[in-house]
Amino acid sequence: LPIDQQFFSIIPKLENLLSLTVAIPTENHRLQLQALLDRAPRLFSLAFKFCVTSAMPPYRYTSSSICRLDLQGYDPSRRRHRYDIRQCMELSRSSIGIQCRILAIEVEKPK
Repeated sequence: LPIDQQFFSIIPKLENLLSLTVAIPTENHRLQLQALLDRAPRLFSLAFKFCVTSAMPPYRYTSSSICRLDLQGYDPSRRRHRYDIRQCMELSRSSIGIQCRILAIEVEKPK
């Protein structure tokens, strides 16, 4: 990301896209990702390489085809994102978390 409308006018559907690794440096890019997911009906794997903290975990994203989710990305301070128990519960209840069959995640140790 970023992707502009010109990209989508040239390539309206990403029917052959099976795997995607993204970097989301700003909140605006987070919204662009959903537009991309909507155009990729066969996307199997989604990985986050770098993300603004507000975009992690990815509760709001929807895609009926994603089965593998890699959430081991970094935040703007170059620290790996670690999920606490609350975030894990929220992820497990989200649309993308429910359909996920393979999950790569780093979890905080309970205190």
